[in-house]
Amino acid sequence: MTRNELLKQIQATDFALYDVVLFLDSHPTDAKALEYYHKIKTNLDELTRRFNETFGPLTADNVQSTTHWDWIKEPWPWETGE
Repeated sequence: MTRNELLKQIQATDFALYDVVLFLDSHPTDAKALEYYHKIKTNLDELTRRFNETFGPLTADNVQSTTHWDWIKEPWPWETGE
């Protein structure tokens, strides 16, 4: 999977997670929605883990290196025309 394909999956999954969070804010006892939240959250965590391992940290809080700051080791998206 390419970097852009993985980013698109992360974005779509993050949107779904945000959407279900908004729903749960007004329906906190909906068991199916809560189950869906956990499913989507697990999926998002896995996609983010895969991105971090393959392409480097997706966000600053994903930096794992203890020897150097590797948050931005590539050009920013606007520098590549993406």
